[in-house]
Amino acid sequence: MILSHTLKIITPPENLTGRTKDSFFQAVCQLAMTDVEVILVNLESVNSIDSNGLGVLYGAYRLATQQGRKLVLYCPQQQLNQRIQQTGLDQVITIYSTLRSCLQNLMPITPRSVPLMLPNENV
Repeated sequence: MILSHTLKIITPPENLTGRTKDSFFQAVCQLAMTDVEVILVNLESVNSIDSNGLGVLYGAYRLATQQGRKLVLYCPQQQLNQRIQQTGLDQVITIYSTLRSCLQNLMPITPRSVPLMLPNENV
């Protein structure tokens, strides 16, 4: 399969809070200044988030968008997903439940496409 987008996965700290937000935001800034077209934020290991963490997700989204990049979130745990929904952030940033669904929606399907296989995945 030929990808039409340059993708990069970034994983925030386990606790995305006022103490850890700066390093995450800096990493997004660096990616937004490269040729990466889509920044995928893996929330799978984020156990806690405070208002600063939610704010940095929004700030990262705005920065990426201003630089002509797309930023999406995937795999939020249930509690994190609820916090995101409470703030309305899910109305601004696209959120996918899995990496597979994220990639399937971001990559165009062509007649020559092959099934998407991810590491350690049973089909």
